[in-house]
Amino acid sequence: MIGKPACILLLLSGCVKSPAPPDVAALASTARTQLAERERKLTSYRFHGMATDVARNETLAFDVAYKSPNKLRGATQGATPHVLAFDGKDFRDLDVRAKKLTTYSLAGLPKGRADAFLHQVFAAFVPEGFRSPLLPAGPGLTAQPRQGERGPELLLDARIADGPAHYAFTFRFSNPAMDLLEKTISGPDGESRVQVLKQTCEPALRLCFPQELLESHGGKATVRTVLSEIAINAPVADAEFSLAVPEGGTEEHRALAAQP
Repeated sequence: MIGKPACILLLLSGCVKSPAPPDVAALASTARTQLAERERKLTSYRFHGMATDVARNETLAFDVAYKSPNKLRGATQGATPHVLAFDGKDFRDLDVRAKKLTTYSLAGLPKGRADAFLHQVFAAFVPEGFRSPLLPAGPGLTAQPRQGERGPELLLDARIADGPAHYAFTFRFSNPAMDLLEKTISGPDGESRVQVLKQTCEPALRLCFPQELLESHGGKATVRTVLSEIAINAPVADAEFSLAVPEGGTEEHRALAAQP
């Protein structure tokens, strides 16, 4: 047994080495694997949401349904209700009041662009935590472990260029479940942040999901979202993702072409 004076001498002499720094590339690869595993555990979900514009004190109600591997539906209420649905092949937008159904074919898009399009459309309905974030491939992603107030966490940093504009994304997850805790985006328009204020957990899956979120921009709160009636891996019928033209309505077909 080494006594206290001997321990101090070893530290001063440099014989006791500090822990090696984490391999950020390996951690990033592990994080991708953990996010994919989390997604595999989700066969379906549904929930009701209320998103409130903090400045205007206006609230939009919406409902979401998902079925693995890639069927998604979001329906908004209010003055201009819409139903958006992707059945695994085509994306459809139903303008309820105008009784107009628009079908967009994604067949002409590469998978990456199709995924980005759907991600952008449904981001307003489905917060990360129910879906995996779109992460850059290669060295554009780094990871760093840290100890949070409630346990181990993992920070993911991503750098993305969109033409001359550059963006920095930081995701804070619990580790190893990869429950989203916070997301920050920095870009030409300043910094935006999404904080998970409250979670609901599924002990059988060992996963937690956002129940209340707060979005802010430039340090000012913008949108508060509260989710309820959350059902994880409950039965969801395929028919929910097939939209029909309302009686007396019209239909339009469009093709989304890949940019040259």
